[in-house]
Amino acid sequence: MTLTGFVTPISTSFGDARRAIAPLLSGIDPKPTDFSAYLEAHIEQGPKLDEADEAAGVVTAIVGSRQLAVTFQGEQNHAGTLTPMARRRDAVRGFYRYASELEGKFTSLATDDTVWTIGQVYVEPNAPSIVPGRIKFTVQWRDASNDRLNRMQNVAVEHAETIGRLARLEGHFERAVCHPAPGHGCKHCGAFVRGGGNYCAGIMAANDLRCPARCCTCRSTYSDRNALYAVKSVV
Repeated sequence: MTLTGFVTPISTSFGDARRAIAPLLSGIDPKPTDFSAYLEAHIEQGPKLDEADEAAGVVTAIVGSRQLAVTFQGEQNHAGTLTPMARRRDAVRGFYRYASELEGKFTSLATDDTVWTIGQVYVEPNAPSIVPGRIKFTVQWRDASNDRLNRMQNVAVEHAETIGRLARLEGHFERAVCHPAPGHGCKHCGAFVRGGGNYCAGIMAANDLRCPARCCTCRSTYSDRNALYAVKSVV
């Protein structure tokens, strides 16, 4: 069904309602200066309103997000007794320790509205009788405070460097996504975030804008493989 044919609970189609108000708009030429704000309705993606038995809520903040793509490089080897545990450079063992300990580190920085996810994990060679030589994974977190986002990023990177040293793994890091929380500008290009990261990325792309400093706002439309971190631990 098209939007025009959509019928409301009182049996009025969207198309009919739109045609009914057309005469009321005749001769009206609205200007941007006529408006100080607008209301945008959204269906809640989470469970809070439903669990509270509320019909509607008011948005108090729009969050920013950060994402790191992390690679732990160990040594692929036979999984039998020929390779003692103490000599193994098992990438998955390093990842397991990283993920389990990061939970506590992030929790100590978080509010009730802070969220984080390890959403992608790729193991090589992903075979049952081979010590994993490499693991790639993403860590993503979201919060309304850019300061908290940055502190969580520092923790995520520093913890990966620590695990790399302890597990004798090489670590490589890439900041693949960076949507700043709204209300903050880039000190280099002046780009100002007025809405969610996807909205701002669309504005930047539509106007072919690119910041020389490749700030978060400008970079949010693509993955910057040259940015931020490329670190090797001592093997």
